Amino acid sequence: MIEISAAQTHDIAALVALEKTYLNDELSSGSEMLEGAALSRQDFEQLIRQGLIAVARDTRCTTPLAIIGYAVTGPWQFFQQWPLYRRALQHSHQAGIRSDNSCQYGPVWVNEQYRRQGICRALQQWLASQLRGRYQSMLTLIAEANEGSFIAHTRHGDMQVIDFMDYEDRGYYLLQYRM
Repeated sequence: MIEISAAQTHDIAALVALEKTYLNDELSSGSEMLEGAALSRQDFEQLIRQGLIAVARDTRCTTPLAIIGYAVTGPWQFFQQWPLYRRALQHSHQAGIRSDNSCQYGPVWVNEQYRRQGICRALQQWLASQLRGRYQSMLTLIAEANEGSFIAHTRHGDMQVIDFMDYEDRGYYLLQYRM
């Protein structure tokens, strides 16, 4: 059984390991230019203290590896440390989206053995339930080459494409989830 809950500080080692694994997967898949959030332990600690990371656990496992996925969200002030996210926020202003009425959603990582089982959607829905009232929408960027993530977020996650942008020779869809 899969359980979705708030990440705890004792989860950080597993979250770092998951991110490293899937960040390396994306880098080795022919994607030469990877931009975005490579979260540090301190970043994870800060977001966990604010309740902004959801984890998916396989309750049949009893080790820290029971975490089979996670999703991050946070205020734009946090994500603006990365140029890609600054650009996305500037780009989203054309659609009436501002830093005070939206938050950044992602990165999202799910162990490949558990993909296509609704975990991405469950993580997104859990975070949205925690953030309703604080924000009107969550925004995310999906690299044009990341077809699996695009399908997971648009077909199954109720996110709408609001724009497309290029950044450092790579295309990104800007998606919005209205809460």
